[in-house]
Amino acid sequence: MKYLEFMENLKQDKDFQNVLQFITNLKGKKIYYFSHDDPDGITSAAIMAELFEYLGYEYKLFFPSNFALRKEDIPDNNYDAILITDKGTLKEYDTFYDENKPFLTIDHHFTPGVPEKVMYYNPSLKPNSYCSASFIVHNIATALGFRSDYTDFYAMVGMKGDWVIDPAIDMIAPYVQSFYDDFESKFPNLVEKKKGFEPTMFEAGQKEVSTLLSVYSHDLHGISGGAFQFFYNDRDEKLKDIFHPQFSYELLRGIEKKSIDLKSVKDVDELLAIPGYEEIAKLMLKFYKEDWDKGINLLNTAVELKTVKATRIFLYMGKEMNLMPMLGSVTLFDLANGEDAIFIMAAKIDYGIHFSVRSTGGNIHSGKLCGNLAEEAKNTVNDENKKFISGGGHPKAAECNIKIKDYPYDDALKMFLNMFNEIKTDFDQEKFGV
Repeated sequence: MKYLEFMENLKQDKDFQNVLQFITNLKGKKIYYFSHDDPDGITSAAIMAELFEYLGYEYKLFFPSNFALRKEDIPDNNYDAILITDKGTLKEYDTFYDENKPFLTIDHHFTPGVPEKVMYYNPSLKPNSYCSASFIVHNIATALGFRSDYTDFYAMVGMKGDWVIDPAIDMIAPYVQSFYDDFESKFPNLVEKKKGFEPTMFEAGQKEVSTLLSVYSHDLHGISGGAFQFFYNDRDEKLKDIFHPQFSYELLRGIEKKSIDLKSVKDVDELLAIPGYEEIAKLMLKFYKEDWDKGINLLNTAVELKTVKATRIFLYMGKEMNLMPMLGSVTLFDLANGEDAIFIMAAKIDYGIHFSVRSTGGNIHSGKLCGNLAEEAKNTVNDENKKFISGGGHPKAAECNIKIKDYPYDDALKMFLNMFNEIKTDFDQEKFGV
């Protein structure tokens, strides 16, 4: 199937039609647009912003640090509509319901519950429809008549950033296969397997080869802070006033503004050579590399718990080091030793507790594990503190954050171990399975 055939089929979907109508109805409205501050959220923002500009819409873009949008993230009341990408399909978004101010969240994460009042669109909740937010936004833009080589590239970076594709090992989620095939035929240089690259955060299954797409996505993750706010403002005077997610968004969009020929790119430095941004980007990557080298050995203290559903389970407990989630992806490869494995990292940090999960793609769903862990944690706090707990993700990568400074680390570990006992003794496929 070609991507355009995929799109023709998608246009028959009632939920998708409703989204297109929602976007069409934004004409003449002041839009506050919020996106996740990781590569998928940033690439989604690039596509959506270009679509808004194509349509002549008035919008303001924000990258709040919390995964779930909170009312305090909205700077003022001077807006007519809210649109969110890649920040969850969450029940608590019903608190934003206002019949006079349309609200839509576009997302692809697993969720234990969906909103009932506000509008949402999440095809990944349907069987065999796993994808990225960037792909969904690309679908919307394409259906509304806006597509370019650059929006294709943005969508691919988002998919790579969120583990939907891995051209280095020929892993492509079925739902995005037609788009990937179109892209590969047009830009083989960006997905060609090559030796000689340092392993990126995506080389959790092998370390022999990588692709330019993977390397760029890895670098964008490092420059943006990867949604974990691993920022370098205090490392150099040149960085003190830089907001990493916004900088990364502008760096990404600079590829089109510079009119880089994506078909001829041979080196990742060509994609970073954006006037006014290149020096800062490479300075950030220097600090990122230093943190990477320092932290890579700390995760080797992980212990193996058990094998469940043919998946080896490893646990790291301790204080978080910079880049823990990304380092976990690479460490997982060494721990797994060619077998299916899942790596749970549980860390006590300044703001509370952070669980980060990485998997080679076995039978245990990382996102479901973190989503259910977050729901368990919410049951231990009062209603006011529930908003500081979030969790979820994808089959191969997920997070659970308890952003409550005095939350007991021991209690968090006991909560996880109780869940682990449930997984090993009475595995619920719907609750934990891929």
